[in-house]
Amino acid sequence: MYDEEYGTNLHNLDPIKLQAAKDKEMSNLAEFKAYKIVQEHTHTGEKIDGMWVVAVKDDGSIRARIVGKQFRRKWIDTRFAGTPGMLVLRLSLSILATDRRMCMVVIDLTGAFLQIASDENIGVRPPPDVHPGQGKICAMLVAIYGTRSASERCQHHIQNSHISVGFEISVVNPCVMTKQGKAGRIFVHFHGDDFCAVGFRADLEDYVKMMQEKYKCKVQNFTGVDADLDKEARFTKRRIVVDENRGWNYEADPRHAEALIVDQGLENGKGVSSPMLKDNTFSTEELPDGTRLHQLLSKEEHSEMRSHAGVGQYLSL
Repeated sequence: MYDEEYGTNLHNLDPIKLQAAKDKEMSNLAEFKAYKIVQEHTHTGEKIDGMWVVAVKDDGSIRARIVGKQFRRKWIDTRFAGTPGMLVLRLSLSILATDRRMCMVVIDLTGAFLQIASDENIGVRPPPDVHPGQGKICAMLVAIYGTRSASERCQHHIQNSHISVGFEISVVNPCVMTKQGKAGRIFVHFHGDDFCAVGFRADLEDYVKMMQEKYKCKVQNFTGVDADLDKEARFTKRRIVVDENRGWNYEADPRHAEALIVDQGLENGKGVSSPMLKDNTFSTEELPDGTRLHQLLSKEEHSEMRSHAGVGQYLSL
């Protein structure tokens, strides 16, 4: 079942877990004072509809977010938020490999956009199961997901918060920042709300303290060669491993491959060195199960196909 309201495949979701995820999102919105209730006819800014977007995370938990459906009406050159490429992660690991005393820490901002003030006067009509009151809407005070400026506002806020404590922003990639610490140089790159910081332990401890003062965030254990540090971290769906003899390595998180196999119903399938048919026993117009090759995919099938193709491309990097 594909639910237009939620924007995801819901047929296998536990309704109790789904409701708990929605309750958590509403709690986050209240904690960050993300909106105020106003009469719709008195709101002078743009009014847009909101919807639930639900996703199943790698660990099987459910995340639900209220997203504004703000559409672009014209091209705006300044609406931009960068992302770091694979080269940046490789550079981070290269830096770590130069000195065994260096380590890494991964930080995840909680509801990143909800911690950033909005620069637009937007009123959101919430989904049907959220009831602000008859004739009332939510005037957003933060950069809610789904609005044009949210990513840009978040990036600028993160950059400015780091500049204020002495970081310099890379001229090559806006998501890369460096600073001279007490023990050595700190190298930080971020992808949306996920941060990876590399440096000496004392400097990274200071960095974590700074981030916790400025943002509500979750901090993974430090990862490094030293015996008391973790030997594995996860960042942007990649598994990073350090071994005293082999050094630093990374790979796409194996859980993605496992999930792809399960989604395709191939748990009991056999591995092959080269996928091919033993013989061409069906026409070029029809598969053995009767599926027409030129039959248009349904909305659900199209979404699933794009998702699986994206995972396959990601695993190949």
